Amino acid sequence: MLEEVQTVMFKYREDSSSHQSKASLMKDGPKIGPGDKVGPKKLHVCFHYLLNSLRAIAKYSAHAPTGDNTDVFKDGIFPYPFQDLFYLKQNLANFKKETSEPRANHTQEYNAECDSHIDLLIEYSISKMNQTSNCSSKS
Repeated sequence: MLEEVQTVMFKYREDSSSHQSKASLMKDGPKIGPGDKVGPKKLHVCFHYLLNSLRAIAKYSAHAPTGDNTDVFKDGIFPYPFQDLFYLKQNLANFKKETSEPRANHTQEYNAECDSHIDLLIEYSISKMNQTSNCSSKS
């Protein structure tokens, strides 16, 4: 599973008139108000097969170490604009064709599952690139 996540920190409001009704929340989703903060977008990769493939081909991350002991290739949480995933897209496509290590260490079923996850990530990357180019061509 690939899941885009964006955190919103809602400021506490004592004035109950500014609270969103439960019906509105269910129908329209949360509304951002004054003092609320929207965090950075992240992509959560929940496929351990895909994370194993990324670790097999990635020599380093596109991001400088933050000092918080996180590893995008272990945790599967990639900060927007998901540079690691875009940079590694071609390497992942090439990885599917390899017959040497580390793919040789796994069963055909494992590699087939890995390949399907790689295909999903590549499709996702292409769709994101298309969204970005459509937005920039409209401005």
